[in-house]
Amino acid sequence: MGEPEKQGNGPGPSPAEANPFTGAAAASPRAKWFALVTLGGGLVYCLLVAGLAGVSRNAPFQTKADFALFAGFIVVAGAIERIIQPLTAILPPFKEADNVRSKADRTLLGYGIALIIGVAVSSVFGLYFMEAIGVSGEEETLRRGLDIFLTALIITGGTKSLHETITSIEKKKENLKKAAGDAV
Repeated sequence: MGEPEKQGNGPGPSPAEANPFTGAAAASPRAKWFALVTLGGGLVYCLLVAGLAGVSRNAPFQTKADFALFAGFIVVAGAIERIIQPLTAILPPFKEADNVRSKADRTLLGYGIALIIGVAVSSVFGLYFMEAIGVSGEEETLRRGLDIFLTALIITGGTKSLHETITSIEKKKENLKKAAGDAV
């Protein structure tokens, strides 16, 4: 018969790790408002300025190989993650650096800043995820703005899992070097 279901502290992500916003309920009202304004402002900018006003780059990012196309999105997600990681350490609040509310505030501030960077990068470099996977529509300018916003959400949402993968690879590499050094 099958294995019993694992409960408690067994392997696998905790509920907080599975959903990075689980702890956001503890965030201060200011951090929650910042996150909400950033999300709403990003959507308004993408739809009205980048989309309808046509401020975004006209030609989408293109490559000849299908996997290389998505490599651009992965590289951008990694770059944003590397920018945000040290930045979250210096984000306010400064007084209580280790309490749950401070961590939740910094998480929301970090995601808001990452979204702003994602919108800018998508718009400037022509990273349009929906267009890359073949989604198109009648109203191109509005669709382009929505594509920029969704792309920003996708590349900034992928930074945590990408960071965990990179960290895991780095640790394995260090362990292999250490094991090789011990064996000699």
